[in-house]
Amino acid sequence: MEETTNNGEGPSAFLDGVSAAAVALLAVVGWQFARAAIVNMPAIVLMVFGAVLVIRYEVNSAWLVLGERLLGLYCAGLGLSERTKGQLKVMR
Repeated sequence: MEETTNNGEGPSAFLDGVSAAAVALLAVVGWQFARAAIVNMPAIVLMVFGAVLVIRYEVNSAWLVLGERLLGLYCAGLGLSERTKGQLKVMR
């Protein structure tokens, strides 16, 4: 015989509120990261390209990060991104 427990509406409402707050926090942090990362045209192109790959073709995000990092380094080597060129000097 199974016994069910009913803890009432209080804990359920509390957990709903915590879940909504967590989603809002993730959205705000994601927005701040995007504002900091999208600084030039190559970054915008990489963002759109990555979004298409993830949404349309369901590419694993690990491959996406690796591929976009390599493309970012390539763009920096061509001089398309002054911000990334400074990072390349640090890596060498």
